[in-house]
Amino acid sequence: MGLFSGNSSIEHAVEEATDGKKTVEDWQEMLEIIDQIEQQPNGAKEALKAIMKRIKHRDPHVGVLALSLLDACVANAKRKFHLEVSSRVFDDEVRGMFKNSQNFNRELLEKFALLIKKWSENEFKSDPALALIPSLWLHLKSTKSSFVPEGALVVGRATAGSAFSASQSSTSTGRSADPAAIQKKEEEDFAKAIALSLEEENKKKRSGSASASLLSSSMASTSLYPSVNTNGGGGSTNQPIYATVKKEPKESRKVRAMYDFEAVEDNELTFKAGEILHVIDDR
Repeated sequence: MGLFSGNSSIEHAVEEATDGKKTVEDWQEMLEIIDQIEQQPNGAKEALKAIMKRIKHRDPHVGVLALSLLDACVANAKRKFHLEVSSRVFDDEVRGMFKNSQNFNRELLEKFALLIKKWSENEFKSDPALALIPSLWLHLKSTKSSFVPEGALVVGRATAGSAFSASQSSTSTGRSADPAAIQKKEEEDFAKAIALSLEEENKKKRSGSASASLLSSSMASTSLYPSVNTNGGGGSTNQPIYATVKKEPKESRKVRAMYDFEAVEDNELTFKAGEILHVIDDR
């Protein structure tokens, strides 16, 4: 029986997240699916069934969206999902796809191969219970599958997105991707992202300072606030009563890491590309 056979409680959510009408991934829907995987007893098995069904959809765009969802689940779901991915059922399902490659879109299979390579070098690298994924990658390489891009054999720990872009560039030019050039490009993109983040932070600070200055000026020049007599009688010094402003707590937001980062200082956080981070303070 195929891994995607049967219905699942998460199937509807997976279908919504991989709707062919979407032009980009909906990360909010992906995160909700990951939450269901953790909360439901058979969430990991049901989610993987539904995702594999969408990967094999006749519309290649649906399949690519399903691969992005699968990669997000591998990066952010816990061990029980990793065990489902590293099962013999999933291994047989994937091998069957590559064996019957004429039934699937070429770019879809190329991206799938690159994801398997990335997983084998990261999440599934050193755990013996997850050894089927590294073994699957070795199988794809050893069979010299035409759906394993040359760049996958030389590019180091690239993200799935950047590795897929590199393979497309390599295919269009007829040359292998240059690892040094790719690394330099990623470093430049990372530097730009930091610069934009700092610029946004400075804008927020300037905006906050301006608002505080206007409030202070308004309080000093107007008499909109009531005052009380502190001496009990007439003709005494009046002191204003200021209203207490309650600051609303900032809502946390979720972002996806574009690159690996190794913490150096005590106040820094180590994370890997593709992981979902909860930002609770922008300071």
